[in-house]
Amino acid sequence: MSSSTTATAPRAVPAPAELARAFVTPDRSRARPAWVELPPAQRGELAFDGETLALYQWGTDGPVVVLV
Repeated sequence: MSSSTTATAPRAVPAPAELARAFVTPDRSRARPAWVELPPAQRGELAFDGETLALYQWGTDGPVVVLV
């Protein structure tokens, strides 16, 4: 009686550059369709350290996101 074994090839470990690219590449399957538009922004200004910073706000629901 003979026994049969199935050999599987070892998995290759991705290179660090490939891992980094996968980490920062957005998941296109959950991307918003191109035709979706944001509503008009509410614009404001903030004086800080002698400079004026432009502020933009879209809606009041959802998480707060600060872009610098």
